[in-house]
Amino acid sequence: MEHETFTGSCLCGAVRFELNAPPSELLRCHCRMCQKAHGAEFATFARFAHDDWRIIAGEDDIAEYRSSSAARRTFCRQCGSALQFIRDGKETFGLALSALDTPLPSMPLHDYHAGSACEPYSGELWFPGVTGAGVR
Repeated sequence: MEHETFTGSCLCGAVRFELNAPPSELLRCHCRMCQKAHGAEFATFARFAHDDWRIIAGEDDIAEYRSSSAARRTFCRQCGSALQFIRDGKETFGLALSALDTPLPSMPLHDYHAGSACEPYSGELWFPGVTGAGVR
């Protein structure tokens, strides 16, 4: 198999990185911490090995927040873009899918903490009396 390199960055471009192997898993986490950290109904991550991660630029711009007694999250201190979800003692981490600039290979997507999921999107907009055209 051909060696694959995946690249990524934060919103402002201060942090740039590469990964030298494909992810082992794609996942959506619906827990309340991920909802709050990503400002969305769920967070989507690609699971990579720590050894496959290499920072190209902006190492000093990466900030860290301990979101629980077992995990921490990294983000760009300039623009706030979410980067990693790192569980203590694990050989892998979750990379926020939005931080990747290189398309990933097609693979199954797994849902975690689905019991915390928000109500399914109904296709309606937030404005009373106005309906949307669906998901875009």
